[in-house]
Amino acid sequence: MTIKAKEDFSLTRIKKGFSITGLAKAMKVNPSVAFMVEKGRTIRPATAKKACDALQMSFEDLFIIED
Repeated sequence: MTIKAKEDFSLTRIKKGFSITGLAKAMKVNPSVAFMVEKGRTIRPATAKKACDALQMSFEDLFIIED
């Protein structure tokens, strides 16, 4: 699974007041993991959930499942 649009994710993060480091802290992950999410790298479902929870958004708003 990956993010739907990298630009939208970045804007959402910024609008919610998070830096990459701040988002990582909210997700309780290493900043490199938050960076990977934002850059659209393939991530695990648990990581996607942490991002959704931190940003207070639904999975469908942020991510897409690809084969």
